[in-house]
Amino acid sequence: MKNQLKNHLIAYIFLITGLVIGAVAYIHVWPNQTLMRLVALLLPGFYFIWGVATHVKTKRISVKVVYEYAAIALLASVTLLLLTF
Repeated sequence: MKNQLKNHLIAYIFLITGLVIGAVAYIHVWPNQTLMRLVALLLPGFYFIWGVATHVKTKRISVKVVYEYAAIALLASVTLLLLTF
């Protein structure tokens, strides 16, 4: 993991920045449930696109990797959406 972090530092900085911005946006729009739901869909969408794009760039993409990112994004999205009800 340490070696991957060193080799793909810019990609991980982009991921962390995007997730922090998304988390701050989710908290900032509270109590507007409509905007919270929008962020709850956009944030996992960003994660999914980041993961697939990163693996395409490194030429290590597979169907399994896409399914894993989709599953985690779906889980995060459902969790965040449930917080708005």
